Amino acid sequence: MENLPFYFGGEVILNFENERVIFTWDKNAGWRDHFSLYVGNERLYLPTSSLVKWNVSELKPWRNYISQNLISTQVYSQNETPHVVKFDFGTIEVFIGDSSEMRLGDGCAQK
Repeated sequence: MENLPFYFGGEVILNFENERVIFTWDKNAGWRDHFSLYVGNERLYLPTSSLVKWNVSELKPWRNYISQNLISTQVYSQNETPHVVKFDFGTIEVFIGDSSEMRLGDGCAQK
């Protein structure tokens, strides 16, 4: 698992002391771009989907930041559509976003 390209189609669920936050992609969610980043408390995938659960305590870079303080987050957008969120742990920044292949942002956009 160490050599994963950090590309997957699914959800990232972060559990904080009193809250769960889910990060994934969405489509036709009311933004200008067709695809966008979703941040919320509800899962978007159906329970019958073929998502595989991974324990992040075994994956870089997350395993180093379990139980660490999250200093700040910042959302980046294009065309007024949220596509990327940055997590700042003080010593490293981790990014999650919607993408097409190796490019962050709306997979339908012609650039």
